[in-house]
Amino acid sequence: DKGVLTVTLDGFDFEPWGGNKSKALSEKTKIVEDPAKQEDPKVSEAGRAHMKNFIDCVHSRKAPIAELEEGHLSSAMCCFGTISQKLGRSLKWDAEKETFVGDEEAVKLLKREY
Repeated sequence: DKGVLTVTLDGFDFEPWGGNKSKALSEKTKIVEDPAKQEDPKVSEAGRAHMKNFIDCVHSRKAPIAELEEGHLSSAMCCFGTISQKLGRSLKWDAEKETFVGDEEAVKLLKREY
């Protein structure tokens, strides 16, 4: 909500909102018909293949190559680390309920207002 974070298999880039960058940001964030044909040096060939597979699966309703649950678990672990670091303490996670155990302050940080 503070800018655009572009993450690829090769690295990342962050550009904050505001200033004269708004035109450039809208250019970068527009959806392309076939991501595999996108000529962006920051996006690796493997990254373009994953994007194309995702778009193809939206159309075909087939499961993507990269399993969705694995993506959820991987990104959740990053969020847990961020929350733990922000609070300055260890956290206990209940995977079945998908919530922190006995830590309401940490639970509140699992979601944000859009």
